[in-house]
Amino acid sequence: MTEVPVLKDADASHPVPTIWRSSLTHLVEMVAGMLPSEEPGPFAMDDLIRWRSNISRYGASIGGVPDESWETSVVQWMDGYWDVLVDLFSADGQRTDLVMSVQIFESESGYEFKVDSIHVP
Repeated sequence: MTEVPVLKDADASHPVPTIWRSSLTHLVEMVAGMLPSEEPGPFAMDDLIRWRSNISRYGASIGGVPDESWETSVVQWMDGYWDVLVDLFSADGQRTDLVMSVQIFESESGYEFKVDSIHVP
């Protein structure tokens, strides 16, 4: 696999950097309820309920993030943070129209991830 670097390019979107992919996959799994936990994770409970409702209304269960997702998921620098759209796949491995929108900020310890929404663009 080719290493995809982190770029600050406000003029074009790019593939999601390799360094963020495992964290983004973990966030998808948390939102989809694939990880055993009583807690909502790094999300407000109201947000988690809304996102899960969006997924339910769409009519598919969300699975993990297959390698195929990184072929179409994109990131763009937005002058202070990166805006990421992760293409979501169903539990049976089919690509859906849903995306997870995430903002990624630089921090002293590395990067901070903030899920903005799960929706059909």
